[in-house]
Amino acid sequence: MEDSLETADAVCARGWGAATKRTTYQRYRFRKADAFACAFIAVLTVAAAVSAAAACGEFKFYPRIAGFAPRFSYIPYVLLVALRTILEAKKDRRTWLR
Repeated sequence: MEDSLETADAVCARGWGAATKRTTYQRYRFRKADAFACAFIAVLTVAAAVSAAAACGEFKFYPRIAGFAPRFSYIPYVLLVALRTILEAKKDRRTWLR
């Protein structure tokens, strides 16, 4: 029974019966936009790591409350975390405008 459910899921995932013509593999090429996205993510990751190191670098054995790091130092991390949501919202917006 379990194997038949897995087979049914695999058949459904491949689109069996969804169209009259059988679909084929589609090659996606690595474009300039993909390279830009990778570079942007790398820059945000480095900036977030540097901000975290700067914020945590002032630790002493007997800590004193000195306040939080400047607010702008949290921006790279927030952008890195929100990047997926931003890209999905952009894609959904494009879909709704069609």
